[in-house]
Amino acid sequence: MLARTRARRLTKSPKRADQIIDWRELASCKGWAEKGVDPWFPEHPAEPKAFETAARICAGCPVAQQCLDAAMDGEKSLHGRQRYGMYAGMTPGERYSLHLRKARQAAKEGEAA
Repeated sequence: MLARTRARRLTKSPKRADQIIDWRELASCKGWAEKGVDPWFPEHPAEPKAFETAARICAGCPVAQQCLDAAMDGEKSLHGRQRYGMYAGMTPGERYSLHLRKARQAAKEGEAA
């Protein structure tokens, strides 16, 4: 997989509350659906280079952290076992591993308290 750059946090300095921009509007993947191409949900995700194009696009995304936060919220849901597609440059398997690590860490912190 291509090297991922550390995601940058979106900084906002709106003059009014109605000027706040949804982070999805700033995503590098915005507009790809109109092209009829969806490298984040490949037809054959098990193929070695299935997510290569998506990983390259995600690597420079200015809102990758927000994307990952949204995806990880989904990992906690009832449907979290239905992991598909790349989010924030992470494949379903990578997000699942991250989810397990966070769950183990939370359990350890709960035992220590």
